[in-house]
Amino acid sequence: MALQRAVVFAMRSIAPGALCIGGFFWAHDFCTTDCGLLSAGVIATTPGMGGFFARDMARHMRADGEAADRAAKGP
Repeated sequence: MALQRAVVFAMRSIAPGALCIGGFFWAHDFCTTDCGLLSAGVIATTPGMGGFFARDMARHMRADGEAADRAAKGP
């Protein structure tokens, strides 16, 4: 209980007025402000980009390996 009071006190001193019901001080700003929504978009997009680049690089590495094998065997 003392730890909870200390955390609430610290959050109120850092961002006065930012706490809302249930202590989810970040949820309201994250879901309603332009910066929060842009952050959500970036968080949602980044794993998709990572997956795309991983598949694309794997495809190119596999193609280069196959080309090297064909070149090693000769005509």
